Amino acid sequence: MQIIGLTGGIGSGKTLAANILSKKGIPVFYCDLEAKKIMEKNEVRLKVINLLGHNSYNREIINSSYMSKVLFNDKDKLESINNIIKPFLLISIKQWIRVNAKSHLGFVESAILIESKLNKYCYKIVTVICEFEERIKRVMNRNNFNRDYVLKIISNQISDEQRLKYTDYVIENNGSISDLERRVNNIYELIK
Repeated sequence: MQIIGLTGGIGSGKTLAANILSKKGIPVFYCDLEAKKIMEKNEVRLKVINLLGHNSYNREIINSSYMSKVLFNDKDKLESINNIIKPFLLISIKQWIRVNAKSHLGFVESAILIESKLNKYCYKIVTVICEFEERIKRVMNRNNFNRDYVLKIISNQISDEQRLKYTDYVIENNGSISDLERRVNNIYELIK
């Protein structure tokens, strides 16, 4: 299986692009979803509590609002959390590859594909980009976050310019869902 990295900043539409691929029957590994499952494992939970304190969990369930407030205000702690999760994430990706071994292509979707160095495992990188203000508006509407908080999250991710240095294919997502679908399908055909 050739692994294709699918990335983009928050609000760019990378998960929507991943969903389009998944609906076509193409294997997609969602790093954020898997990371949440990993953080519920006992050994990981203990490490997270040691780093961020007991407020990180409510009865063994991730306290997302507390964690995001702490992590998006402290880049060192954010990096430490990513370092705790990454070895488990790599194991999960390897298992996913084995399960989907008959597929020619598979996509690994991650906002921090480059920052976490997962890109080095990828045959090609696809980046979804979107106008900056549109990204902010989408995240504010989707997550009910205020503008300052969205900007704080964005500041903890690399810029599109930095991401594009590693990118083989770009999908612009400034239009409708049908436009995005057409562009995702075109890129898939090019890679295939």
